[in-house]
Amino acid sequence: MMIRKSQGLSYENPQTTFALMLLKKVVQCSFIIGLCMALASAWVRYLAFTQTPFATGWDSYFYLVQLKSLEETGQMHSPEASLIYPYLQF
Repeated sequence: MMIRKSQGLSYENPQTTFALMLLKKVVQCSFIIGLCMALASAWVRYLAFTQTPFATGWDSYFYLVQLKSLEETGQMHSPEASLIYPYLQF
């Protein structure tokens, strides 16, 4: 494998150059497709969470009771060593 110094790191073999260019395009397209899928997933989850004004999920009411108790009394309803509750207040 020969490297041309005048053009930086490029290969003499045209097939290798074509394969590298094709790989670069595939990686770019994969990144764009992955980004679009992540945005679509976030949008679907947002729509699912905003379709009802009530808390959803298995633990949601437990979290709400903990936050209400923390606001009103300054203590947790069920004492736990979790750092997530102070962040949920905001």
